[in-house]
Amino acid sequence: MLSHTPRSLKIALLICSWSFTGACGTCAPAPTGASIKIEKPARAGKGVPDEMDDIEGVVTGVKPPEARVVIYTHAGDRWWIQPLENAPFTAITSQSRWNSHIHLGFEYAALLVDRFYSPPKQPMQLPQPEGCVWAIDTAKARK
Repeated sequence: MLSHTPRSLKIALLICSWSFTGACGTCAPAPTGASIKIEKPARAGKGVPDEMDDIEGVVTGVKPPEARVVIYTHAGDRWWIQPLENAPFTAITSQSRWNSHIHLGFEYAALLVDRFYSPPKQPMQLPQPEGCVWAIDTAKARK
């Protein structure tokens, strides 16, 4: 079908398909039993740039090379990718653990995602577990 389609339309179709998967690669379906848990949320804060704390958790049902963790802080009216917009992924250790030093807010989210996932930087609402997003956990900030 695409063989007679103009080149510019082919490129537009590819870009559109990437936006639906959230990636430039093809995301694998969520492995059976894939889950993520925030075990220690960061403390509460107002979301100012110089306030940071540690967050940590665990994943199950995945192997580190095929999956990554994306962390968000809820501060103000939106979710902010952590620890930085230009460094959106947190590694999973061989013991299925993850941790990061992040900016503070009043709520936190950890997403277990396919390695090809491209996360939104400042969404008003969190991505839902479908496609490249395999699992989500949220936790209120510690007092």
